[in-house]
Amino acid sequence: MLIEINNIKCPTASELGRNVNWMIKMAIREDLRQSIYAEAIKYQKKETPKTIKVEANYKDFKKIGPCDLFTKPILSGLLKAGLLDDKDVENINWSCSVKMKMPSDKIIIYINE
Repeated sequence: MLIEINNIKCPTASELGRNVNWMIKMAIREDLRQSIYAEAIKYQKKETPKTIKVEANYKDFKKIGPCDLFTKPILSGLLKAGLLDDKDVENINWSCSVKMKMPSDKIIIYINE
Protein backbone atom coordinates (compact mmCIF):
# COMPACT_ATOMS: atom_id res chain seq x y z
CA MET A 1 0.00 0.00 0.00
CA LEU A 2 1.28 3.44 -0.90
CA ILE A 3 -0.06 6.61 0.70
CA GLU A 4 1.11 9.95 -0.73
CA ILE A 5 0.33 13.28 0.90
CA ASN A 6 1.28 16.19 -1.33
CA ASN A 7 2.11 19.75 -0.29
CA ILE A 8 2.72 18.84 3.33
CA LYS A 9 6.05 18.77 5.05
CA CYS A 10 7.28 17.01 8.11
CA PRO A 11 8.36 19.37 10.86
CA THR A 12 12.01 20.40 10.99
CA ALA A 13 14.25 20.50 14.03
CA SER A 14 13.86 24.28 14.28
CA GLU A 15 10.05 24.01 14.24
CA LEU A 16 10.00 21.47 17.07
CA GLY A 17 13.15 22.52 18.92
CA ARG A 18 13.42 23.14 22.63
CA ASN A 19 13.07 26.92 22.21
CA VAL A 20 9.60 26.57 20.69
CA ASN A 21 6.52 26.90 22.90
CA TRP A 22 4.87 23.54 23.66
CA MET A 23 1.50 24.74 22.33
CA ILE A 24 3.04 25.51 18.94
CA LYS A 25 4.73 22.10 18.87
CA MET A 26 1.44 20.43 19.76
CA ALA A 27 -0.40 22.30 16.98
CA ILE A 28 2.24 21.32 14.38
CA ARG A 29 2.07 17.67 15.40
CA GLU A 30 -1.75 17.69 15.41
CA ASP A 31 -1.85 19.21 11.91
CA LEU A 32 0.45 16.47 10.66
CA ARG A 33 -1.60 13.75 12.39
CA GLN A 34 -4.86 15.07 10.92
CA SER A 35 -3.35 15.27 7.42
CA ILE A 36 -2.13 11.67 7.64
CA TYR A 37 -5.53 10.56 8.93
CA ALA A 38 -7.44 12.40 6.18
CA GLU A 39 -5.46 10.58 3.50
CA ALA A 40 -5.14 7.18 5.25
CA ILE A 41 -8.89 6.89 5.92
CA LYS A 42 -9.35 6.31 2.18
CA TYR A 43 -7.56 2.94 2.47
CA GLN A 44 -8.64 -0.29 4.13
CA LYS A 45 -6.47 -2.51 6.25
CA LYS A 46 -5.99 -5.93 4.68
CA GLU A 47 -3.53 -7.60 7.04
CA THR A 48 -1.27 -6.64 9.89
CA PRO A 49 1.54 -4.52 8.41
CA LYS A 50 5.03 -5.97 8.65
CA THR A 51 6.99 -2.89 7.62
CA ILE A 52 6.29 0.80 7.28
CA LYS A 53 8.65 3.15 5.50
CA VAL A 54 8.10 6.90 5.57
CA GLU A 55 9.81 9.14 3.04
CA ALA A 56 9.76 12.87 3.79
CA ASN A 57 10.49 15.04 0.75
CA TYR A 58 11.43 18.68 1.30
CA LYS A 59 11.37 21.29 -1.45
CA ASP A 60 13.82 23.61 0.33
CA PHE A 61 16.98 22.62 2.12
CA LYS A 62 16.56 23.07 5.86
CA LYS A 63 18.14 21.69 8.98
CA ILE A 64 16.26 18.47 9.50
CA GLY A 65 16.16 16.75 12.84
CA PRO A 66 15.84 13.05 13.46
CA CYS A 67 12.87 11.20 12.05
CA ASP A 68 11.63 10.83 15.63
CA LEU A 69 10.23 14.36 15.35
CA PHE A 70 7.46 13.18 13.05
CA THR A 71 7.20 9.46 13.83
CA LYS A 72 4.53 9.72 16.53
CA PRO A 73 2.10 11.99 14.63
CA ILE A 74 2.31 9.75 11.57
CA LEU A 75 1.72 6.57 13.58
CA SER A 76 -1.15 8.28 15.41
CA GLY A 77 -2.77 9.21 12.10
CA LEU A 78 -2.47 5.63 10.83
CA LEU A 79 -3.90 4.29 14.11
CA LYS A 80 -6.84 6.71 13.99
CA ALA A 81 -7.55 5.71 10.37
CA GLY A 82 -7.66 2.05 11.38
CA LEU A 83 -4.66 0.94 9.30
CA LEU A 84 -2.82 -0.09 12.48
CA ASP A 85 -3.87 -1.54 15.81
CA ASP A 86 -2.18 -0.64 19.09
CA LYS A 87 -0.85 -4.18 19.36
CA ASP A 88 0.61 -3.99 15.83
CA VAL A 89 2.90 -1.04 16.55
CA GLU A 90 5.39 -3.03 18.64
CA ASN A 91 5.91 -5.67 15.92
CA ILE A 92 6.35 -3.40 12.90
CA ASN A 93 9.72 -2.64 11.36
CA TRP A 94 9.70 1.14 11.01
CA SER A 95 12.09 3.16 8.89
CA CYS A 96 12.21 6.67 7.60
CA SER A 97 14.23 8.66 5.11
CA VAL A 98 14.54 12.30 4.17
CA LYS A 99 15.15 13.71 0.69
CA MET A 100 16.12 17.32 0.04
CA LYS A 101 15.60 19.69 -2.88
CA MET A 102 12.64 17.76 -4.26
CA PRO A 103 10.02 19.31 -6.60
CA SER A 104 7.53 19.66 -3.73
CA ASP A 105 6.99 18.95 -0.05
CA LYS A 106 5.52 15.48 0.24
CA ILE A 107 5.15 12.58 2.65
CA ILE A 108 5.09 9.08 1.19
CA ILE A 109 4.14 6.12 3.38
CA TYR A 110 4.87 2.59 2.14
CA ILE A 111 3.02 -0.12 4.07
CA ASN A 112 4.05 -3.72 3.36
CA GLU A 113 1.40 -6.18 4.50
